[in-house]
Amino acid sequence: MLDTLVRGDFFGKMALVDDEPRSATAIAGEDVSCAVIPKDEINESLAGADLLTYALIRLLTKRLRRKAERGA
Repeated sequence: MLDTLVRGDFFGKMALVDDEPRSATAIAGEDVSCAVIPKDEINESLAGADLLTYALIRLLTKRLRRKAERGA
């Protein structure tokens, strides 16, 4: 188990940023309601971000994936 999420938390963010498969599986321990944010909306938002912000998000995502692959 990586984490326990609570109301307002997000999951699946890295896959939206770098088009790679999700790095973990989410399993609900009780009834939940989820909102789905389409990739188009994420791309639109990132397209409106300045280049530095976008580059930092991509870099952090890449580093997190590498760390997860090595077993944290």
